[in-house]
Amino acid sequence: MEELINHVSCEVHCVWFQNALDNYTFLPFSVFLAIFWIFTYKKVPETKNKTFEEILALFRHGNGR
Repeated sequence: MEELINHVSCEVHCVWFQNALDNYTFLPFSVFLAIFWIFTYKKVPETKNKTFEEILALFRHGNGR
């Protein structure tokens, strides 16, 4: 039953997006991509050339970005 509901809702959304946005269906993807990129840049600390213990300390103390 869950699979049926998921399939029907995906079909409805895909048809709606295609009709509503026509040739600009890439825009929602682009917006979400930008949001997730900014989130990752702001919240995920740099781990290059750091030991596991240093990375663990960053996450424990929140001293990332």
